[in-house]
Amino acid sequence: MKKEHSQQEHSQQEYSQQEYSQQEPKSSLRRKILFGIGATGAVALVGGGIAFRNLRRSLASFGAEDQKARVPSNAMLWCEIGSNNEITLFIPKTEMGQGIHTALAQIFADELCADWKTITAKQAHSKHGFDPFSTMFSNGSVSVITLYEPARKAAACVREGLAAKAAQMLGVPRSELLVENGVISVKGSEKQQGKQEGKSATKPETKQSLSFGEIVADTKFKLEIPEKADLKPSSEFSLIGKNVKRVDFQDKIAGKAIYGYDARVPNMHYGAVARPPRYGAVLKSANGSEAEKMPGVVKVVIQDGFAGVVATSRTKARAAAKKLVTKWEGGTNVQQEELMNITRIPTKGFADAQVVQERGSAQKNLPEDSYSAEFSTPYAVHAHLEPQAGLVEIKDGKVYVHCSTQGPGLTQMAISSAIDVSTDDITVYPCFMGGGFGRRGGHDAAKEAAILAKASGKPVHVGWNREEEMKYGYYRPPTHHRLQASVDADGRVQALRHLISSGDILFSMGELLYNEWGSRLGDALVATFGADVGTLAGASLVYNTPNMEILYRRADLPITTGSWRGLGLLPNTFARESFMDELAKKAKIDPIEFRLKNLPDDATGKRVKAALQRAAEKSGWKEIPDYGRAKGVALCFSAGTVVVQVAEVSVEEGAIKVHKVHAVVDAGLVINPNGAAAQTLGAITMGLSSTLLEELTFKDGLAEASNFDSYPLLTLPQTPRIEVEFIGGGEKPFGMGEPPIGPIAAAVANAVFALNGQRLRSLPLRLEAEKS
Repeated sequence: MKKEHSQQEHSQQEYSQQEYSQQEPKSSLRRKILFGIGATGAVALVGGGIAFRNLRRSLASFGAEDQKARVPSNAMLWCEIGSNNEITLFIPKTEMGQGIHTALAQIFADELCADWKTITAKQAHSKHGFDPFSTMFSNGSVSVITLYEPARKAAACVREGLAAKAAQMLGVPRSELLVENGVISVKGSEKQQGKQEGKSATKPETKQSLSFGEIVADTKFKLEIPEKADLKPSSEFSLIGKNVKRVDFQDKIAGKAIYGYDARVPNMHYGAVARPPRYGAVLKSANGSEAEKMPGVVKVVIQDGFAGVVATSRTKARAAAKKLVTKWEGGTNVQQEELMNITRIPTKGFADAQVVQERGSAQKNLPEDSYSAEFSTPYAVHAHLEPQAGLVEIKDGKVYVHCSTQGPGLTQMAISSAIDVSTDDITVYPCFMGGGFGRRGGHDAAKEAAILAKASGKPVHVGWNREEEMKYGYYRPPTHHRLQASVDADGRVQALRHLISSGDILFSMGELLYNEWGSRLGDALVATFGADVGTLAGASLVYNTPNMEILYRRADLPITTGSWRGLGLLPNTFARESFMDELAKKAKIDPIEFRLKNLPDDATGKRVKAALQRAAEKSGWKEIPDYGRAKGVALCFSAGTVVVQVAEVSVEEGAIKVHKVHAVVDAGLVINPNGAAAQTLGAITMGLSSTLLEELTFKDGLAEASNFDSYPLLTLPQTPRIEVEFIGGGEKPFGMGEPPIGPIAAAVANAVFALNGQRLRSLPLRLEAEKS
């Protein structure tokens, strides 16, 4: 299979979790668990003694390409079939623009043999029946991976239940029935009907087919759904692998789609909250007398380190919140240089680091004069278009939450802690999200709305503004990398060490949940795993290096960091793939040939080789580029997906300009090619913005940027032509949301080096003239 896409628009390895004996040394076991992450950028928490069942369920599927989601045994929880033939599918994953509602609807509808025109996708709420802590957690590029087989199995059971009832209604054996396009008919009935058309009927014709709607409407026979049913072969797919219209487009185009910021209920009020003057400061006292006098104010809420206002409009609530007189204590006055110093690896950094992946003995095989280089990436914000937003309504002790969230179960927990209500009494209705990128794992706005709703007795909506998002959220952590390697005379890397220093990603969950449970969780993750698995995404070495070490150093930063698209994938790939180019230069070998020479001959290696070779062909790698331009290559292997990118750049008016990006992706079975291409385009564009422009700096303990005027993003005129091609194929889908963001920074940096000899090792990439 080979599919090509322009800018408008997965031989495959079978994966299974390794089982480890209890006798295996803990340090070795921990490393294997951490690099269950390895090739996938995944988190596979296997036991570890963490007594936090709910969150462990969430993390267990975090990026694991062989993981299957926990789904209810009742297959009918996935769908409702009306007598009018309309089918409503209930989707457990949240839609943040990645097209997951469409992809999962395609998978279910195809196995059901439904008519696509009758399908409507609807977001399931947290009490629908899907596990809100795992199945509903949208993260790590694993939504399709984990639900592909469970969704098909559920659909097959529904299909066979319908077919069994149809057999009773038509008076024929199931084996004589054909299920196709929402209709169940007797095999050969169309041919027989054709023969009868020219003859005068002497008796009523026997009904030969039934629509799904007719079957469910019948009251004579009972619809019984089997617990198991055979899946149809991939050769019979009619929707999987095809381009179909997205199920959410019509409502979005018409302005009918409800995002977290759009959520409304009758008698709803608006909330605004006092913010600290520096990160981490705690409210010690507040006076609300002036705020109470402001127009539209219904309630001023001051309690336990919290001060906020409930008013009849958002504008009035924000105006009143500014009148709150507050006193704050603690927090940090940290400056930018201090943050960078905390992240920076000390001279003897290897001695204090934790080994998280190893093969052979890299240290013994690296001479003192071995080649080395260092790379760094800065803090960054998520920059999603829709800031945090949440609506909370409390009725008769029950809490109803409408918000933009990637984890409904985590939202339940955060609100439960905030207002002392059992999670059993909290229902979360996930809304569409105007971008996620890991930031929707935070529950700030919904938690604040819950506090204000409980105190005021009113439904309350809290919507952050851009300044709050920039200054009081959590961020992509800064990183610093040190790499060493030795290359033999044949151009093969004999030993390599990669030390990663990073702020927290998953270790910060305690801070992000803002409660004692979360604090204990963070401590338990540190004690159990030692290394933050999120920071190691994309760090596993795909190259066939006999002596290798990946090491981790935790940068304990006073400014909270967390999940950002791809977790550690972008910074880790930037460092390693830039370094591989430097090694190729040292060995005097073409960068693509150097990578091909150093890949293993296993299934993964073969997939990477095929993608590299296709990228070279597609991009005209060996052709002489236009005058003043050069090309660079980089690759990654994440969530089971291989991505190779070739960037073509020039320097115009002292700045880097990216003209073209050729992306070759092996993501296994691609459910919706247009959707996958859009994911690739979006990831590359976001990665380019981070590569060329984005850097969040801090002064006196607070982010300096407050909006996009001080934190610029890539604009449309700056966006290159991006061409995407899918290769590979197979019977299994792999991850798409995050893998394509991995290689782009290194590809551009490598192209710049090929162009002018400047080796840029820090993001955002700045030429020497720019720095001066």
